Amino acid sequence: MKSILIIACILFTAVSTLAQAPKTADEFVKRGHERQEKGDLTGALADYTRAIKLDPKNDRAYYYRGSMLNLKGDHAGSIRDNTRVIELNPKDGDAYFNRAWAHKSNGNLDAAIADFTKTIELNPKDANAFVDRGRVRLDKGLVDTALEDFNKAIAIDATLAAAYVARSAARQNQKDFDGALADADEAIKLDPRNVYAYHNRAVSLQRKGDTDGMVAAYAKAIEVDPTYAPAYNALAWLWSTSEKESYRDGRKALAYARKAVALTKWKDASYIDTLAAANAEAGNFTEAVRWQRKALSFPDFMKSEGEQAKARVELYKAHKAYREKKQI
Repeated sequence: MKSILIIACILFTAVSTLAQAPKTADEFVKRGHERQEKGDLTGALADYTRAIKLDPKNDRAYYYRGSMLNLKGDHAGSIRDNTRVIELNPKDGDAYFNRAWAHKSNGNLDAAIADFTKTIELNPKDANAFVDRGRVRLDKGLVDTALEDFNKAIAIDATLAAAYVARSAARQNQKDFDGALADADEAIKLDPRNVYAYHNRAVSLQRKGDTDGMVAAYAKAIEVDPTYAPAYNALAWLWSTSEKESYRDGRKALAYARKAVALTKWKDASYIDTLAAANAEAGNFTEAVRWQRKALSFPDFMKSEGEQAKARVELYKAHKAYREKKQI
């Protein structure tokens, strides 16, 4: 009797599974979205692709797949899918928004601005679109128009922490460090777990000459997000290169510099540069020369920092640590 019940349960489960298996494009989209919410990105992508095969005009399938492709780093694929959504539904502001992010990730900032602008035209109360367009404008050095976007975002939603964080960065660019600090503090009030707000607070305090405040802000950033590499790097640089002996600590600098390069998988030359300085401060001059030369092997770093970095190689070869005259 017991074996019969077990067989019956197995059969019931099999029938139920077959009954729940998606058949239509919309059902595949639904299951794909559920899989995406659970973190099964591969399964979600397969479901969206299946939905498109069943219904080539299903704009939701293209939309969700486009979002997935962006997450997976296939920005060209995301652009194609979101373009298809726009062809099917020209008033889909979210598709323009997603395509804008894909363009930004591909380095096409003008196309990103154009798509964020279209998003705003379709959804003029979308505060996030203003913030993101402002960020791209800031990347292009268009500080004044970026500030206009951040101000507009705050006018739409005064509780949006990201808008204050972004405006803080723009104000730093204008050397308005009091305003930048005020915005960073407001962002922290609104979102105490926003690591970028603490970063901007640290930078603003540093520019105002408050090194102790900067250290405390970066420490808070690490408390909020122990994987936030820029905070480790900034503290390691201070502890390695400060003119003030009271701030120098080779042991701590080395530990934090190693953490920063590990978190960034040794792909950031400026962090390797910091590791070199930390080794020098700790008295490991052979390692300092080694890592400084490694940093110089990165073409972009060589182009922007080459002369000063090469001078540090000679300094370390002479068994001297580097001192930065002004912490910036």
